[in-house]
Amino acid sequence: MNQEEIIQQLQLGMQELQTGNLDAAENVFRNILSANSSEVHSLHFLGLVFCQRGNLDDGVALIEQSIRLDPSRFGPYLNLGRFLVDANQWDRAVSVLQEAVHRDASSFDAWSMLAQASFFSDDPDAALIAGKKAAEINPGNAEIFFSLGVYASEKNQDEAIDYYRNAVSIDPASFKAWVNLGNCLLDCQRIEESITAFNEALTAESSCFEAFMSLSVARLKKGEFVLATESARKAISVKPDSADAYLHLGLVLKEEGE
Repeated sequence: MNQEEIIQQLQLGMQELQTGNLDAAENVFRNILSANSSEVHSLHFLGLVFCQRGNLDDGVALIEQSIRLDPSRFGPYLNLGRFLVDANQWDRAVSVLQEAVHRDASSFDAWSMLAQASFFSDDPDAALIAGKKAAEINPGNAEIFFSLGVYASEKNQDEAIDYYRNAVSIDPASFKAWVNLGNCLLDCQRIEESITAFNEALTAESSCFEAFMSLSVARLKKGEFVLATESARKAISVKPDSADAYLHLGLVLKEEGE
């Protein structure tokens, strides 16, 4: 098989891979490798086929083999990092994704996944650095600002508040960002602002259990017992099997004197 034929077969295999026809894609890449066992692109793409089937060990081994033969390419590092993140193999993902951003510092996906992997590897400072890089590349992405809020909340609530505000300014329907914003404000004793945030969360998602629970806490801190009770009961209506919700309702009623 000459180089032109290999390129044609690679294009065919990639089409099959992109359409989800994994069996056909595997056959194409295996056919190329039977003619040239060190063809790096086929090793990489066959590894993707295996990983997508859930055979992570063999898939990772093939992608790593492809990298050893040609470590200059960005794509194999990015794809390998993605599968390692999905498998919660955080430390391995960090090292791979560091190599990815070294080869393409303009990749939003690589920086954002590196931030996630760093955070779950117990390195929130590195997560913040990588997350900020991702945000610089795509400042209109609400999810990265939400993630930055999570990373920053480990050490700096004020910084986290700013990131969550960015997230909801981009996507007002992000009820999770509203809840996290409200909880940070509540921790900072900014009760009225937290109540506003929890109400915004409920506007975005009317059955948000976490928003009802936190709103009840905020109302209780403000001494608004009736409203705190109402929010606690709504939380129970959303999750009637939640022991935490019943315990909280009991605490509210106790404070109210019932």
